[in-house]
Amino acid sequence: MRIHYAGFVHPLFGTRRQDGNRGTPLIFEVRGHQVDVSLADGEKLANLTFYRMSEDCDPEGEATPYENQTLQLSKFFGPWPNKLRDNDGKLEPAA
Repeated sequence: MRIHYAGFVHPLFGTRRQDGNRGTPLIFEVRGHQVDVSLADGEKLANLTFYRMSEDCDPEGEATPYENQTLQLSKFFGPWPNKLRDNDGKLEPAA
């Protein structure tokens, strides 16, 4: 089972979001690779270790694409549908 795909956390993730919120939660990605795995609610999968950077980042420096980033699905997923089909096959607005 592979547990994580990102190699780093940018220090300015979500610091200049358009919705006014600061920061972006870290997303823990888990993918099974032809292995039978049962996961239970509340089960621990890993520990995160954070290290201090060797130098402070410059928040007033050059803008990065990470500063405005909000939660989003991986590029692996397609766009979320505006409408979903119910059990009778009728289209309903997505909640």
